Amino acid sequence: MARSTNVQLRPFLFLVHALVGIVAPSTYLCDAKHPRYPLAALGGEALHNKAVPLPTADDIKTIAESFDYLHGEYTSNWLQLMHETRPGMGVVQYINSHIASAKGIENTHGGRLSTIYYCTGWLDAEVSEKDTELDILLDNKHSPLIASTSAGNVSTKDEYVTYLRLENELAKIVSVESPRHKVSRLAKANGTIQKVTVLRGFDGTSPAAHSKNMSVLGPSYKNYPGQQLSENWLIDEASLWKSEHGNGLPGEVFDRNDSPITYDIDPASGFASAVLINFTLQAVSAGYNGSWFDCFSDHVLKATDVGGRPVHGDAYWNFATKASYTAEEFSNAQRKRLQAVFESVHATLGFFPLILANNVGASYFTYGRSFLIPGPGDFRPLDAYDLEAFAGTLQATKPGVNSCSGPPEDFVVEYKDPDGWLRNIQLISNASQSNLSLIAMMSSAGCESFPMEGMGEQRTQLQHFAYASYLLAATGPSTRTHFGIPAYYQANGTRFVHIDDWFYLDIGTPTETYPPAGVTKYQPAGHASFVRQFTKGVVVVNPTNTTDEAVPLGNSYHYPLVGVEAQGNAVSNVTMTPHTGLLMLYS
Repeated sequence: MARSTNVQLRPFLFLVHALVGIVAPSTYLCDAKHPRYPLAALGGEALHNKAVPLPTADDIKTIAESFDYLHGEYTSNWLQLMHETRPGMGVVQYINSHIASAKGIENTHGGRLSTIYYCTGWLDAEVSEKDTELDILLDNKHSPLIASTSAGNVSTKDEYVTYLRLENELAKIVSVESPRHKVSRLAKANGTIQKVTVLRGFDGTSPAAHSKNMSVLGPSYKNYPGQQLSENWLIDEASLWKSEHGNGLPGEVFDRNDSPITYDIDPASGFASAVLINFTLQAVSAGYNGSWFDCFSDHVLKATDVGGRPVHGDAYWNFATKASYTAEEFSNAQRKRLQAVFESVHATLGFFPLILANNVGASYFTYGRSFLIPGPGDFRPLDAYDLEAFAGTLQATKPGVNSCSGPPEDFVVEYKDPDGWLRNIQLISNASQSNLSLIAMMSSAGCESFPMEGMGEQRTQLQHFAYASYLLAATGPSTRTHFGIPAYYQANGTRFVHIDDWFYLDIGTPTETYPPAGVTKYQPAGHASFVRQFTKGVVVVNPTNTTDEAVPLGNSYHYPLVGVEAQGNAVSNVTMTPHTGLLMLYS
């Protein structure tokens, strides 16, 4: 007979089976080669870090047998081995879809006309095509303008070129005066005027006359002119540039002597589409199935102005409407860009590439969801859209830590607050119940996953919490949604692939499913935890910062894996510590 007891769940030490020889009882597991619910993986090989061991052939085979989707950087031999091991696996190469380097933008004809712009202010007086001094009524949400430090037309490692856009004309900023106050009827500008001396008709554009009060635009940056970047940044980013920050030009590779400035690309520009088309063609020719478009959504991520102040979504300039982009307009531009990639690659190669993207986030219920649905017309949707860090992310414990290559001990896991967690569970539920291809990534989908590999018990607790959370939302093993994790672990100076036994547990299919708005119905009365029943077990999740005592399970269950307190004892309630998840099977 099952005991009604109060068993405390605590994060337990992750035990690597290959190292300690512990194997979970096979009677609790399904097919040992294929996880019970679909998985996707981050598998960046960190080729830039020579201190990190490269994967073995067994690692590559395990990846192919375990994951439906994988993004990262791989050699042709590894790609061939993956496809031989599992021909249906989708392997995609990473590109940041909204960033281009100064080298790519400034050395390309029309490149500067292809960036995202924001409104720096307005002309305070009419100018002719010959005027070189402009009085600009500044928009005080943004930084004052700064002058170029380079006498040439392109930025270098130590010097940069700054410029303005006046309709279709570019003007290089030669010198600036300090802003001065002036009474103005344009209240939004607060009457701050800045005089700038410019070189008109810059970069092959034609000088033209412009009227008073016309919007004066500046390019949007990720790394802005004059930003102090550490030597570590130059070392770490140099060889990652192609995959992590976008090409700018097909085949371009970042050199440490290049300018570290990076620009945000306007998704409506031909340049923006050409970058992704050429990158995808190169990826497929190298043996990948297609591309992973990072930062592909209804807004630009972490954009800054010329002085480093944030540029928000309501400031991005839409040249078609001569006003700021709306989220809908930006999304439509991205949709057209996506179709250009599909159509161009298909026209060249005769088949469609696999295209995955990140990050759908909060935009899912407005515009993001539409990227996963065919139509209207001939619109071809993404093959999968990533929900990044739906359960938690990493937080550095000291300033100056590189989030892509810092040591694991310099990070801690930061969990989603309960409200944010609940919104994400509702989002995943909507996708699963709508048969949409969503990847629920437990933490970052970018290079920050590298430190996560070596975070031991912290990683294990987050992974189990996130997987149990995912199971609250998934409709069953045949769902088109996927649970996403880093493919690798790091321990004792080694880096290896390991698939957590939790993913092989045959918990069955849900016996109860509520619509997304009804997710809270999984909470037993008086408890903060969520409990969902399955045909062969139960899932329990506590998303809060407090311990939840004696959570009723609705039946008698046992712990199926080693390392858990009271394994083998049948229990009918558990005490859930903060941010923990639990899978139990019928006794």
